[in-house]
Amino acid sequence: LMSFPDDFTIVGSRADVQRQLGNAVPMELGKAVIRSLVSQLGYMERQLREPVIASA
Repeated sequence: LMSFPDDFTIVGSRADVQRQLGNAVPMELGKAVIRSLVSQLGYMERQLREPVIASA
């Protein structure tokens, strides 16, 4: 679910482990967010490069 490797261990007290798991962001979710941001920013960049035609 959190996409941790099978051999990943979290060290600490029970409260520390719960906090770390609660604050963790799944790797696949992070990748999806970054892909979306890059895609959207690329789209915005293309819009900014298009010439602006003003009417007089």
